[in-house]
Amino acid sequence: MNKKLWIFGDSFSNLFYDTQPDYHKLKNGNAKIFCELLSEKLNIELKLNSTGGHSNESIFFSFVRELDKIENDDIVIINWTEPLRFRLINNSENFMDINTYHLNLYEDYEIDNISKNTIRELLVHRGTKNYVSVLCDYIKIIKKSLPENLIIHWSWIDFNGKVPLTIDYMDLKTIKDETKGQINDTHYNDESHFILFEVFDKLIENN
Repeated sequence: MNKKLWIFGDSFSNLFYDTQPDYHKLKNGNAKIFCELLSEKLNIELKLNSTGGHSNESIFFSFVRELDKIENDDIVIINWTEPLRFRLINNSENFMDINTYHLNLYEDYEIDNISKNTIRELLVHRGTKNYVSVLCDYIKIIKKSLPENLIIHWSWIDFNGKVPLTIDYMDLKTIKDETKGQINDTHYNDESHFILFEVFDKLIENN
């Protein structure tokens, strides 16, 4: 089997043309995120399983769904998100992730049996510290499930050392920073993704 690079996470692990089309256009389609750079440098297949707006629960279960396909020499990189996000089941019996940024859109999500006010209250409740401990449990399970693999855990959230990530939080430049607000997007820009690429590449090299 050919070695693969497995990526799980939220929009911080999405390709620019999927999540930041204006920035992709500004960069003439040439901007790349960390996993594209790694895949090219290592000459291995990229298996991208990240989705914008994913909660940590959805990130974890996206990993679980692919677990049987991951070989011992594959590399796994997981970007975790804010614990405030959570999942509900909509009228179509599909899981839907709830997060603070899109609360005003929930009327369009077709969940008849839960009120918008209840969703707001759940978001407040999710701020309690024990939801961070759930993320720690996810990481422990993943490590136990793939004892032979290099697994890199990282986040764009500063957990202040309360989550056992592989690399410490880095305060990196955003698209909004680079464009001086012309594009109001707080995702990392291509320069920051190159920094991530260098950090991950060194970890892989030293493994």
